[in-house]
Amino acid sequence: MLTTTGAFLTSCDNENSPSTSSSSSNSDDDDSNSDENGGNNGDNNNGDNNDGGSNSDGGSNSGNSDADAVPDAPTGVTATTQGPKKYPYVRIEWNYVSTVDHWDVYRSKSESGSYSKIGSNISYSYHDESVSYNTTYYYKVKAVNKNGKASEFSDSAAAYVEYYSE
Repeated sequence: MLTTTGAFLTSCDNENSPSTSSSSSNSDDDDSNSDENGGNNGDNNNGDNNDGGSNSDGGSNSGNSDADAVPDAPTGVTATTQGPKKYPYVRIEWNYVSTVDHWDVYRSKSESGSYSKIGSNISYSYHDESVSYNTTYYYKVKAVNKNGKASEFSDSAAAYVEYYSE
């Protein structure tokens, strides 16, 4: 759902979409290099998980791990035009999820059009500085885990970059 506020368009996530939150069960505080299955959890296992009980991030792998699961699509995506009048940019934000490695940001000039990747970020916001005046931009975000598995697209968010005369 898109809403208009002044000269800017912002997006609200679908009110019926579930909110996502998750937590990691891996403990970074444990200096032990073995798990209950006798596997090596150190950095030198080269990602070989043939013993069913080790992985390269220090946690236990008992079949399905967070890294194997495709992340949920980001929620709460908004886009807002900001910056000085001569050099505007669009700030895209979304809800943070701790189990995500990074987010990929996509842009289109049409809500139902083709979206092109414009950048990645490890934080839960992105600044699009390559915008033109008198143009509406639509943004979607994908969450990506440590294994490179990406979520579906988020809902779209839009921002209008208005021309400012001086």
